[in-house]
Amino acid sequence: YASQDGILFTKDFQRLICFPSKQPSSTYTIPTSVTSIDDSAFFVCRNLRSITIPSSVASIGNETFSQCSNLRTIEFLANVSSIGNFMFYRCFNLQSITIPTSVTSIGDEAFSHCSNLQSITIPPSVTSIGKSAFYWCSNLQTITIPANVTSLGETVFLGCSNLQTIIVESNNLTYASQDGILFTKDFQRLICFPPNHHFPTYTIPASVKSIDDSAFYECRTLQSITIPVGVTSIGNSAFSNCSYLQSITIPASVTSIGNSAFSPCRNLHTISIPNVFQCQDRRIFSSMERLGEISFVLNN
Repeated sequence: YASQDGILFTKDFQRLICFPSKQPSSTYTIPTSVTSIDDSAFFVCRNLRSITIPSSVASIGNETFSQCSNLRTIEFLANVSSIGNFMFYRCFNLQSITIPTSVTSIGDEAFSHCSNLQSITIPPSVTSIGKSAFYWCSNLQTITIPANVTSLGETVFLGCSNLQTIIVESNNLTYASQDGILFTKDFQRLICFPPNHHFPTYTIPASVKSIDDSAFYECRTLQSITIPVGVTSIGNSAFSNCSYLQSITIPASVTSIGNSAFSPCRNLHTISIPNVFQCQDRRIFSSMERLGEISFVLNN
């Protein structure tokens, strides 16, 4: 082993093992001899504001920059193939990042709780984006999903309260967007209606068969929605925290409604539901302070 400026490396300086969390440096350029950075190497380095990762770096571990809460600027030149799980978790002050063109996968919660992240460029090389990768990126307004992405993890945009538009490149064979709303390519699954979308009313396309978990989570401007006949399942927390949603009719084709699907929709006062469906959780109607009428739609 060896150290330089109080930072721990292997003797050949090819592996950066640990950048001490109380290291006073606010800016740091990783030496060009480094080819790999260990898991959690920069964990909770709250003094760090700017870092340069050179092109010599081919591997970066999980949680590497996790909770570097004052990190603002990253010059990301590395030739890595993946952004690890929780890599930039709780980097509250990170505002923008361009992911290198060598990256093919973005890990689970990679940018989770990057609450000031406003701009991210995902290169065409990326094929998979992990679960909750952008969870609670509350200042992110728009995002483009490249053509080669074939896998999106669950609740990938949950808590992105200012997200207005999701754009999927037209030649993507797995996913599609319409009016800034995310679907599978066949438009049978509605994956995500951006929380800050401008539509106060919305009619789900007739092709849709299922509504994903948290698909409309915290859509605070949405006042009414039409769910077409043909939809068979509504996921967990699908309409949770839609605080201005006032009425909804669930068609008789729906046989399954997930946990907390409408909780707490505090302004929902009228709901029509099918007389036969699988109620997974009694909290489905909890915290509906103005709910005055539940009617049942007969299955034919």
